[in-house]
Amino acid sequence: MKKNLPFLIALVCAVAGSALFYYTFTTWIPVLYFLSVLLLGLAAGAIMFRFAKSKPVLKGLIACAAFIAVFFGMTFLINNILLHETHAKQAAGIICGITLLFFIVFYLLCSKGKQPRKGLA
Repeated sequence: MKKNLPFLIALVCAVAGSALFYYTFTTWIPVLYFLSVLLLGLAAGAIMFRFAKSKPVLKGLIACAAFIAVFFGMTFLINNILLHETHAKQAAGIICGITLLFFIVFYLLCSKGKQPRKGLA
């Protein structure tokens, strides 16, 4: 259970952050929007913490900060520049889809170096 705790934290944070983001982005509640981005960043940090071989806390914090910075930039780019703030639901859907894809790819890339456990047989 101890080994799976970072994975469970990442999963809960990613789902909660995505749902909160989708709800708050269309209604624009800044505090909840910021909280959703922090949850998504925490999910990225938890994935890195789970698979980092050395200095997992530092690498988790770096992954969290990098994800938050990129997410803010991606939100600004898609909503303000590409869609001109007129299609908030579409922008939120696109951003949530890209984020989900990111988490799947990020998890797979991080877990690539891990050796599978050998069976008891």
